[in-house]
Amino acid sequence: MEWTHHFYQRQNDLTGIYTGDIQDRHSQKADLIKQHHPTAKTVLELGAGGGQMACASALAGYDVTAIELTSSLADHVQNLANQHHIKNLKLLNDDFYTVALSKKFDVITYWDGFGIGTDNDQIRLLKRCASWLKPHGLILMDIMTPWYWSQANGQTMTFGEAQRRYDFDAEMCRMLDTWWHTDSPEDKITQSLRCYSPADLRLLLQNTELQVINIAETGGAVDYATGNYSPHVDLNQAMSYVAKIGFKADTTPPHNSV
Repeated sequence: MEWTHHFYQRQNDLTGIYTGDIQDRHSQKADLIKQHHPTAKTVLELGAGGGQMACASALAGYDVTAIELTSSLADHVQNLANQHHIKNLKLLNDDFYTVALSKKFDVITYWDGFGIGTDNDQIRLLKRCASWLKPHGLILMDIMTPWYWSQANGQTMTFGEAQRRYDFDAEMCRMLDTWWHTDSPEDKITQSLRCYSPADLRLLLQNTELQVINIAETGGAVDYATGNYSPHVDLNQAMSYVAKIGFKADTTPPHNSV
């Protein structure tokens, strides 16, 4: 997973993707928290990026702890919080695989990033999440689908002076997301994310205290023939879905938690 220590910084240098302001789509993710855990008060966000969704959650009234590995992106999280006069957001510039947390949370979120390591790495992270989760708490995380990314294999796009290419490793079931500057095609960076069907995710969770409760939301899809993007499509077309995960031992619905 060493690529994570430089990929997101370089991606942001090429595109500025993580340094924008809060948009409606970020607030919609915060709305998912309320929809699926109406009484939640505390949120832990893993891999906060530029902080837009963490800040949107804080503006929605949650006490948010956000973890971001890349120092420059962590700086933007804090700047964005200051810009919006947010006081209920604690930022940790740290690695969520090694960070020590002393409190537990009602909801843990991980948007657009799950799958950065091996299956064993995912299990290790999920077990850490279980240790940070309150009884009857929930995990909401984006999961990449193998069917969409296998079809996106070979697609290339232009973003200003940056080029992007999608590939798919069929043997390891991984989406490969490669970026480079048009003037430096030999200097490429690649993000590699393991893709899981809901059935695959349930198998992964067999080794943990956790279970998939349901699919909270399906993601979107791009029609590469027309370039049109649909924000929500049927699961069998979607590039991702939001998995709603809780403890296997829980029998009380999350909205009854305190």
